[in-house]
Amino acid sequence: MTIVNAVNVCFQLMNLRYLRLTLAVFICLICTHQGSSTVVPIGSCVLIYSELCPRSEIQFFLFTRNNPNNSELVYFSDVFDNVTSSSFNSSLPNKIIIHGYNADMNLDILQNIKTAYLQKGDYNVWFVNWPDLCRGPCYPVCVYNLDQVGKCVAQMISRLRKVVGNTEPDVHLIGFSLGAHVAAYTSKYLRPYKLPRITGLDPAMPLFSSRDRDHRLDIQDAKFVDVIHTSAFVQGQFARSGHVDFYMNGGIEQPGCWNSSNMFDCNHRRAAKYFAETINSAEGFWGWPCTGIFQYLLDMCPMKQPIKLMGEMCEESSRGFYIVPTKASTPFAKGPLKIPDKSKINSASKANAASSRENAITKSSAQDKKNKPVKTNLTRTGKAKKLDTTDTPKKTSSTSSTIGNEIRSTFSTTENEIRSTSSQETTSSSEASTTSNEITTEQTETTTVTDSLVTETETESTDSVFEIDETEINFSEPDSKIEKNDSKTQQRDTTATEKTKDRFILIISIVYSIDYRYN
Repeated sequence: MTIVNAVNVCFQLMNLRYLRLTLAVFICLICTHQGSSTVVPIGSCVLIYSELCPRSEIQFFLFTRNNPNNSELVYFSDVFDNVTSSSFNSSLPNKIIIHGYNADMNLDILQNIKTAYLQKGDYNVWFVNWPDLCRGPCYPVCVYNLDQVGKCVAQMISRLRKVVGNTEPDVHLIGFSLGAHVAAYTSKYLRPYKLPRITGLDPAMPLFSSRDRDHRLDIQDAKFVDVIHTSAFVQGQFARSGHVDFYMNGGIEQPGCWNSSNMFDCNHRRAAKYFAETINSAEGFWGWPCTGIFQYLLDMCPMKQPIKLMGEMCEESSRGFYIVPTKASTPFAKGPLKIPDKSKINSASKANAASSRENAITKSSAQDKKNKPVKTNLTRTGKAKKLDTTDTPKKTSSTSSTIGNEIRSTFSTTENEIRSTSSQETTSSSEASTTSNEITTEQTETTTVTDSLVTETETESTDSVFEIDETEINFSEPDSKIEKNDSKTQQRDTTATEKTKDRFILIISIVYSIDYRYN
C-alpha cells in the first residue's frame, strides 16, 4: 500500500468531518512521516509538514503603479531570485496582503485594497497566494498549514531587508481572516526583528480562541497591531488581538447585511471593505472608547471623547477598544463623531445645580414664613387677638399700675399652662423637647416685653386692652411627604440592584454559551 493510499484509508476509516478532522491530521502525519513526500493529500485537502521554503504552493505577486493590473511573479530562492530585476522599488513602502480560508489573491475585496493603495500613491503591493493549502472544506488542515506559510513569508521579508541594505524596509502586513494569523507566524520566524505594523481584518476565530500567543495574532507580533472586528463570535474573534481594536458597529453584525443571501459571510467581508475605503476616504471612520464588547452589548458605552481614526491612517499611538459606527452602504464612512463638549455639559450641569439650590432656598424661605410665629395681643380674659396698631389715648398712672398687675397675673397663668404642655410633649417625643426649649426662650422674651410694657404704662395709659407680643406655639406632625420620598428612594435602589444582578447573569450566560474547545 502506498503512502497516499494509507492516508486515504485512515481518512475514510475515521470518517471525520469539520473539527474532528484535526485528530485525523495528526494520525495521518504519524502514518506518513516516514515517507519521502512533503505534501500529503487528504481527500481534497493538502497537508504540508515539510520546513522547506520556497515552495510552489506559496507564491508572491507584485503590483506597482508601473503594473497596476498585471501581476508580476517574484521568486525568493537561492537557486532563482528575480527581486532586483522585477518592478520592486526599495525606496517605496511595502504592503503585503494575505488572503484567508477558501480564497486566493483574486478575491475582490482584497483587490480593492490594492487598487486603493495604487490610487493613493507609489507602493510595492504584494500578494501572498496560497490557495491550494486552504481549500474548503479543509479548515483544520488549513490551520495546520499556517505555520509553513508564515515561514515562507518571513523568508521573503528577510530577502527584502537584504535588498534594501542599510535602512529597514517599510513593511506593513495586512491579513484577512486566517491571513491575519499567517502574519503572526511570520513574526515568530523573524525574531528578534520586529515588524513595523500588522493589520488584522476580522481575524478568524475557530480553532484560535484558546491557542497561545505564538499561534495567533497578538500585540507581540509587531510594533503596532491594529485590528478590525466585524463578525465576532461567528467567523471572527471577539477578544482583543491588537494594541488597538476597532469593533465596527459593535463588531458582531453590520448594517446592510441582513438582506444578503449569506449574512455571516457579508459581515466577515466587511472588514476588508471598510479598510479599503479608509485608504482614500476624506471623511474617515471614527470610533469612541469602550471598556469591552460585553459592556457595549449591555448598553454601558455611551459616546464620549477621545475619538480615534480607524484604518490606514490610524495613529500608531492608539491604544484600547473602540466602537466605530458606519453607514449601511458604500461609502460606509460617517466622518468625525458629533459628541457634545464635556466642558459645556459640565457648565450646564453646574448651572442646573445652582438653579436647584436657589429653588430649594426659595421653598425653604416660604416654609419658614409659613411657620413664622404670629404676634398676638392678650385681653384681660387671656384670649389672643390680632395686633392693633392704632394709637390709643392716654390715661392716668394709677389706672396703668392696676392694669399692669392684672397683666402679670394673666401671664403667670399662661406660663404655667405652657410649661405643663411642654412637659407632656417632651415625654412623648424628642422633637417636642427641642420645641420646649424654644418655648422657654419665647417665654423669657415675653416676660421682658411685659416688664417693658408695664414701665410704659406708668407714663402712658391705654384702653382696657394693652398690646403685648407673644409667640404662638404650634406642635406640627411629621411631614408625610418626606416618608413617601424615602419610600420611593428605597424602591429605586432595590430596582437598580436587581438590574445590576441581571446584567452579571447575562454576561455569565453569554460567556458560558461559547464553546472554546474547538480543538
